[in-house]
Amino acid sequence: MNDKIYITVLDFETAQVFQYELKKPLASFDTCPYEEFLGNKGHNIGNIEWMVNNNNKIIKEEDE
Repeated sequence: MNDKIYITVLDFETAQVFQYELKKPLASFDTCPYEEFLGNKGHNIGNIEWMVNNNNKIIKEEDE
């Protein structure tokens, strides 16, 4: 069983997508530990969107 989780971040200031791997969730339903973690990574919390997931695959659609 894979206990790893991933935080995927869309950073609008840098126009980049980041993904961080964690061995276990920081908290069940509380966003504060995740936002603190992302702030410590240098992200401006007011200018990102993020999600916690258990899949590290990033799907990229090829240009037609």
